[in-house]
Amino acid sequence: MYDLFMLGYFLYLLVLVVSSFLVLRNSKERIFVYPLVWLFFWPGILCGAMLFSFRFFRIITLWSWGIFLAGPIVAAVCAYFAWPRFKPVSLICGSFAVIVASIGVYGFIIEPTNLVVRRETMSSPKVGRPLRLAVLSDIQTDMVGAFEERVLRRCLAEKPDLIIFPGDYIQQEPDRLWQEVDKLHSLFARVGLDAPLGVYACRGDQDGYAGWQRIFDGLPVHVSEESTTIDGKELTVTILSRPDSSTLVYRAPPTEKFHIMFGHCPDFFLQNPEADLLIAGHTHGGQVQVPGMGPLLTYSHIDRKMAGGCFVKRETGPYMLISRGIGMERGEAPRVRFFCRPEIIIVDVNPVR
Repeated sequence: MYDLFMLGYFLYLLVLVVSSFLVLRNSKERIFVYPLVWLFFWPGILCGAMLFSFRFFRIITLWSWGIFLAGPIVAAVCAYFAWPRFKPVSLICGSFAVIVASIGVYGFIIEPTNLVVRRETMSSPKVGRPLRLAVLSDIQTDMVGAFEERVLRRCLAEKPDLIIFPGDYIQQEPDRLWQEVDKLHSLFARVGLDAPLGVYACRGDQDGYAGWQRIFDGLPVHVSEESTTIDGKELTVTILSRPDSSTLVYRAPPTEKFHIMFGHCPDFFLQNPEADLLIAGHTHGGQVQVPGMGPLLTYSHIDRKMAGGCFVKRETGPYMLISRGIGMERGEAPRVRFFCRPEIIIVDVNPVR
């Protein structure tokens, strides 16, 4: 059914583009026609998206196709017919076409796999030697492939002492879910997923199906559906359940060791839990960030700037880390990142001398 909606919207866009072309070709010598076409086209692509769908993410996806596919074409057509009689109009429309097309290519094709390694450092009197922690949040793919393998190999090349997975691994329809689960499991095994002080994984929003732990079956990974605290030789790690990461009920036992607490959603930060380092994902950094404004959507109660990806220290409390994640929202959502590159986070914890 969704394919029919997509096809219908593409045909609708084609009608808009062809109509704009015919109007401009027949009236290119009339200056008022150019703004008239714009006034007709831009509301038209949004109204069309709302006509062919009633779901938020689907509307945004269809609308983005109108903006970044049909928009540059109509702008280029305006530039073509305005030249040379209306040179300023032609230059403006031509520039607009290039800019919008470039943004579309970058946001939908380049940035989603333009991986960055974000490096952070902190000190603690609770560690006796330097420790390196890697955070891989929100793999959230619907097709495990070369990008996910590159991410994992890049992470392991950093030789972390500890690896944290704050949830959201596969987002796929039920008929293909287990195929991708098994592919991700095979990838973890093939790259040799392991770390000296352990690998830890919690459940995310997309892991609500029974048996999601199969992703890590037989691998050296501490996986927990429920909130639990694991007391290791050099540090303590608390894994939060999905509900506890939103509204923290669980109380971790006191410890003198360096204490990491992580969950999927960062809202548990607001409840000031006792730990040295709090870690979460979930927000994807918003996926789209506007300079000077930050992420457009975060689905979190955390401060917008922090939800866009942060590593900050509360004045009298723990360090707080939120990852922009590796993957993207799938399903009906637009597959886009803009000023919000996917990231591996490396945290070096140094002893206080």
